Amino acid sequence: MYSVVLAQHPTLETIYSRKEKAQNVCAFSSSTHIEIMKKIWRIETASGVGMYASGNAGFMLNRRIHMQPQNDALLWHGLSIHADSDDPDDIGAELQEFSFGFTDITQLRNWVHTDSWLQQLHRSDMVLGEYTAAAYDVIEGHSQAVFKCPVSRNAHNIASFFNLPSTAQ
Repeated sequence: MYSVVLAQHPTLETIYSRKEKAQNVCAFSSSTHIEIMKKIWRIETASGVGMYASGNAGFMLNRRIHMQPQNDALLWHGLSIHADSDDPDDIGAELQEFSFGFTDITQLRNWVHTDSWLQQLHRSDMVLGEYTAAAYDVIEGHSQAVFKCPVSRNAHNIASFFNLPSTAQ
């Protein structure tokens, strides 16, 4: 889902390299441009630590379903553009600047595909983070997405959001 924000910027007449574009330098011939915003979903702790980094999601590791970033060709290609390199070490270093998430609820449910997994994450006090970030700070893959520099965050109760049956803590 995209949203639009109008922003005032001085006139820029230079066309920049792809790396500079990826780093939030835009070329426009008018003083106003439209900035595209992207929504990202993420399962995390209340303080924003991701589900794997928190140690709360190891039970659902499945390499066939849960691809490593280098195995998601679309995501890896986007990271190579951001890194302005095809070198795996450069791309890996670029990845460290991003947080892992999903472009929509369907992509999230393809990753966390059972209600019992969602219930277990909920019982581990995880929340569903809903982020908004500039589209140039989001790289979408086939199975996952990465983002940086979010401009807003809302946290949702997993059980309520997904209408899961009540479970005792």
